[in-house]
Amino acid sequence: MTRTVDLVVVGGDRAGLRTALAAARRGERVLVVLGSEDRTAIERVRRSIRSAGGRVRRQVTVMTGTEVVCVDGVGGVEAVVVRRVGSARLIAFNARAVAAGPRGLAIAAWRNPL
Repeated sequence: MTRTVDLVVVGGDRAGLRTALAAARRGERVLVVLGSEDRTAIERVRRSIRSAGGRVRRQVTVMTGTEVVCVDGVGGVEAVVVRRVGSARLIAFNARAVAAGPRGLAIAAWRNPL
């Protein structure tokens, strides 16, 4: 699995899939992060990618049972850290962008109490 991607898509909803497939058609490398262990949802995502054709299929990697735990960079996205839910193993990716739907990525705003 390549550790450098152009786009990380969080979640497998319709908008996320459209975004992933459009990027792959442009030749971008895409990582789709699915937190769900729901076999129906996983198969729907994989079926959509397969039906897009071989060129697109080679550009998209799907990780299931995972969640994004960190997005970092200076002036933009540079790195995304993904955790495997079952083992808590962390995997880091170089990335240029992250796309997430309303339920795909929860970002906590921290305040430093003074």
